[in-house]
Amino acid sequence: MTRRINILLMILLVFVGAPVWYLFIDSSPWSSKAARLDIAGARKLVATATGQKPDKLAFELVGSRTATSNLLAAGSGFRPQMMGAMAYRLDVPGARPIMIETGLTPAYAQELGMENFDAAAQARVDDSLRTASMILVTHEHADHLGGLAAIAATPGGAAIAAKARLNRFQVPGGQSTSALPWASGLKIPATLTQDRLQLVAPGVVVIPSPGHTPGSQMIYVQFANGTELLFVGDTAPREVSWLERRPPARLVTDFAVPQDRVALIGWLNALHELNRTEPGLHIIPGHDLGWLIDPANKTPLIKMRDSLPQKVAGK
Repeated sequence: MTRRINILLMILLVFVGAPVWYLFIDSSPWSSKAARLDIAGARKLVATATGQKPDKLAFELVGSRTATSNLLAAGSGFRPQMMGAMAYRLDVPGARPIMIETGLTPAYAQELGMENFDAAAQARVDDSLRTASMILVTHEHADHLGGLAAIAATPGGAAIAAKARLNRFQVPGGQSTSALPWASGLKIPATLTQDRLQLVAPGVVVIPSPGHTPGSQMIYVQFANGTELLFVGDTAPREVSWLERRPPARLVTDFAVPQDRVALIGWLNALHELNRTEPGLHIIPGHDLGWLIDPANKTPLIKMRDSLPQKVAGK
């Protein structure tokens, strides 16, 4: 009987344990080299610009859901974690703000399994999109670009869309944006490239980082007081992504949302090293709601307001 039980356990280990390990826990390939994350180059570009830099950061939590930790950071456990869809506004003294991320629609929130969608928060994001001088996104997925696509289809939306600085993968008709609710015939020129750093405003530099998607990019921000932020989008959806160099589960990167896993891990290695050598530079993960609202957050410039959906950072 004992021998039969051992054989049964071995069969279960092979046919159940191995797939679970591969699909949810495996964070390889571990030999991927760190990508070149040129923060020094971004700082040099910022030094060449004249004009007012941003001095304050506000954010809106548009939607949230729980997700198994392993899905977004392989090997980090099976406990559910709260993940958020956020949009950020950089306030610039004497000028119109700059938006980073654009929220999403109720339909996309439902499609993405979000248990909570805050229509009032999205309305505030839409108001900020209307008043912004520039709109940037970290990549072309619906929970980052969907809000722009939706508002661009409303009366006067073409003028809002014209403020977006996008690369060729993010524009209407791009490789990953065809499912978004773009207005028929809407044209947004691709004004960002994927082969070099680009200064887009005083204190704001776009850093191409393809991997999660072909159009993925990080956004480096230097405030007027010298505070530095790096919005990394879904290249690192959680803090543990770069702290422990954990890409999403293979179930995600190899099947559900195909990604360049080797390139992605290269960026995580670079962020891990950046976090070690530049602890004063604040890395902003793409969806880590728990990290963002944690009172013990290592990012002291972000201060909670009384209500959860909104907080402000700055001087």
